[in-house]
Amino acid sequence: MPDEEREGSGKGWLVPGLLMIAIAAGIMVFAKRGNDEKPKSAHDSAAVAPTNANAGATPLPGPQVGAVDTAPTEKGNVASADTPVTNDEAARLAAEQAAQQKADEEKSASLAAEQAAKQKVDEEKAKLAAEQTAKQKADEEKAAKLAAEQAAKQKAADEKAARLAAEKAAKQKAADEKAARLAAEQAAKQKAADEKAARLAAEQAARQKAAEEHAAKLATDKSTKVADKSTKVADKSTKVADKSTKAAVDKSTPASVKPTSDDEISIEDTYAAGDYAKTNAACTANAVFTAKKLELCALAACRTSNAPLAKRWVNAIAKASRDDIIAQCKALGLDLAPAPPPASTPAPPATPDAPAAPETSPSP
Repeated sequence: MPDEEREGSGKGWLVPGLLMIAIAAGIMVFAKRGNDEKPKSAHDSAAVAPTNANAGATPLPGPQVGAVDTAPTEKGNVASADTPVTNDEAARLAAEQAAQQKADEEKSASLAAEQAAKQKVDEEKAKLAAEQTAKQKADEEKAAKLAAEQAAKQKAADEKAARLAAEKAAKQKAADEKAARLAAEQAAKQKAADEKAARLAAEQAARQKAAEEHAAKLATDKSTKVADKSTKVADKSTKVADKSTKAAVDKSTPASVKPTSDDEISIEDTYAAGDYAKTNAACTANAVFTAKKLELCALAACRTSNAPLAKRWVNAIAKASRDDIIAQCKALGLDLAPAPPPASTPAPPATPDAPAAPETSPSP
């Protein structure tokens, strides 16, 4: 059986038991008072209460034989035994005594009832106090339990929020790193694409430039070849004319007055005189050259804008002096600088119009 049921069953028999004890105590008190108020002797009992023979009989007027006068006197409540008592007085005294006894019993019963009621009220108060204490304890335990549950829930919520925040921060960090990586890859791809485009553009420009230079070279070489052919024809005609003139002079002039080699056309003199066309003719007719003569021949060709003839003399000049002559020709308006070779363009196939290798020495 639970403790609460045992406590309730104990309280159930406690109140009636206390009430019975209170009633018994009241009866004992009343009985004690009754014994104290009873006559002390048989004579007093006979004087107080009428006998059975006289009960209900009509009292006679005057004093009765053997009656005890119980009327109160100045010395006491009951008359002495020598005082005669009538039946009416005895009956009245008995009635008063019975009424007094009844009143005492009622008073005792009332006191006992009041005591029992007070005891019951006290017990009820104690019961209510105990219930209040138990309820207070239960409420405190319930409040403590709810507080603990609330604290546990709050702790779980805080831990969950912290975990979610950490996961969100980790996801954000991963997203940022991925975005940065993608941006770097995109930048690298863009840079590679830009470099490739620049390289392709450079290669295209180089191929275009090489094609243009090749076309210009082919045109220059072709014109140079034609000019060389024309120069050779002119040289041949000049040689024939010179031979004819020399033969005629030789025939008509005595041997003592024939010109020597010193009297022939001088390249230095014609160049110094500013007759560059005659200098070109002298250079073409000359067979033996010095470094100075080759430079003068090249400059004379540059001054007359004869590019093929100028290239012929420049190619025959030593490399140490060649750049200086090319620079002077460029200042005179004729650019003889060779075109740079193409970077990655393969050499074009040989054609019938392709120029021959440059001559190292001029032909006579």
